[in-house]
Order: sequence, then C-alpha cells, then structure tokens
Amino acid sequence: MDLDLQLCELPDSLQQMVELIGYPATLGVLDLYGGITLPVLTRADEEHPLAKKIGLEAVKQLAGYYGSERPTIPRAAKAIRCARDREIHELYSRGGTTVEEIARKFELTGRAVTKILGRPLAEPSRQMAFDFGSD
Repeated sequence: MDLDLQLCELPDSLQQMVELIGYPATLGVLDLYGGITLPVLTRADEEHPLAKKIGLEAVKQLAGYYGSERPTIPRAAKAIRCARDREIHELYSRGGTTVEEIARKFELTGRAVTKILGRPLAEPSRQMAFDFGSD
C-alpha cells in the first residue's frame, strides 16, 4: 500500500494498532487482512505471511494483545479513498500528468478522475496527533 493514509482518518481500531506496532506495520496488516479476520497469531513464526510483511516482533506484539481473539481488520475504505484523492489532486496540480495517465495509474476511468478533481479535498479530522517518525 503506497498511499499516505492520515492516522486521524483511520478507524479507531487501526489507530490503536498504530500505537501498538507502529504505522508501517499497521499498513502491512491492512494490506494483508483489510476487510477480513486476523488469524490467531500465538503460534506464528518467521515464515508466517504477516511476519514476512511486518516482522516477527510486531506479530508477537499483536499476538500478545489479541491472544486467541480473531478481530476483523477494517478495510479503511474511506481513509484509502481520501489518500487516493489527495494523491490525484497532487499529481494533477503539479502539472505534466494528464487525466488519462492518472486514470490508468489508479485504475479509474477518466470521468472518475475528472469528478475527483472537481471536488474539494476533505479535510482530515484532527482526532489524534501522531508523529510518524521512526518506530
């Protein structure tokens, strides 16, 4: 996932996960399990797909927090959509990128990109401040 998601746009459960394992690892969980149930991680090792994605230490932290629970990871569709729309606006406003190129990059129609560009960007709410510096 390459989009710049704002912490304040993420659902509460993902904000809590960021506090637990950090922003990059949370994006890895979202990438693999967004919209589905997180498996029980108590026996995960370095070969587990999630450990390969976010590191075994982060998986162990999740296992310690969730235990035998199997939480559903939100899709974070609104946050992803807002991040995509921000990136579309940035690409277009810098110049040099056509609507058609943007449409191909984001797998959208030209009409959808034109609609996005015609809408003002949503201001992220300021629920929670977070420093995205190194973990």
